[in-house]
Amino acid sequence: MRSNGRCSVFMEIAALLLTFFFSFWHFSMSVRVFNHSGYLLARPGQAEDAVTVSRIARLLNTAGALYSTGIRLFFFAVPLALWWFGGAYCLLATALLMFVTWLFDWRALA
Repeated sequence: MRSNGRCSVFMEIAALLLTFFFSFWHFSMSVRVFNHSGYLLARPGQAEDAVTVSRIARLLNTAGALYSTGIRLFFFAVPLALWWFGGAYCLLATALLMFVTWLFDWRALA
């Protein structure tokens, strides 16, 4: 590991820790919203029920978006970890990660 000073090492570690924290936060929130929508789906329906299909669909879409953001943040930790070995490795890993996620996103739509 190279060292250009305390501030640089602190920024690298702080960026990596913040990325993991926000990734965990998004994963936790997606699990919470998935569980909440499961409870809403499993409860018996009534005529005056305020829970509609569109509300449950919005909850499931929100949970999916939170999960997607969490996994992208988790993947972004790889270039940040490679930042310790040099800026060129971080830049190369970021470009590769962007290409791979773009490829997977467009392949999923086909």
